[in-house]
Amino acid sequence: MTIHDIDIDAAPESTTSSSGAPNRYRAQEGQVDRISLIFFYLNEGGDADLARPRMLAGMVHYHTAVGTVLSRQGDAGADEELWSSFEPARKKFASVVLRYPTDQRGKATKDGELQFLPWDFGEPTFRRLHAIAAKQKTLGQNLSHVDLFVSCTNTRRQFVELAVAGPAAWRAVPEKQAGWVARAVHVYDQIQIGRDVPDHELREKLGLAPQQGNSSGMDEADVEAFLDM
Repeated sequence: MTIHDIDIDAAPESTTSSSGAPNRYRAQEGQVDRISLIFFYLNEGGDADLARPRMLAGMVHYHTAVGTVLSRQGDAGADEELWSSFEPARKKFASVVLRYPTDQRGKATKDGELQFLPWDFGEPTFRRLHAIAAKQKTLGQNLSHVDLFVSCTNTRRQFVELAVAGPAAWRAVPEKQAGWVARAVHVYDQIQIGRDVPDHELREKLGLAPQQGNSSGMDEADVEAFLDM
């Protein structure tokens, strides 16, 4: 399963399935955060295009023995016996957020620093973001034009509520905007929806017997082509 870009303005897809990155943003119970989504496509020069907000999506499985892994269920060449042992895959999304220093109620403070963090979340949060983005689109803006208040009802499961906090504060300081966006871009390669773990390693971690087959890893067509050389 590959990670792919999605259009936040498009209607949310159904995620009815067919079958820990460090320093990431996590909401906390009892704390209201003020954040702004600051993940954009890059132009040919490598600069962020502020008119083109970006978001990633992929299908994942969670298992207590291996954590969250990218799904290869149904992919060509995948170990179907292995992947059928997982619960059905679910869709996960990812972006990058700017987290402002605030008190517990989300009010800005002079203590602390701006944080630029990868954020991964499930479909309920995506749907809330989609609704906010749809409203911003009617104003000729995108999701990055507003700051959001984030409150959390369950830290472990990351059940969050979102509300528009007002215009994006980082956009209101033109002389610092480029520097802040550059800091966000440095975080882009830290985005992790799930770990890409080889089938044989998953088998080992889950205590399953090694997959039967030729030891070279070639399929029959590969072997025939090799012998014909």
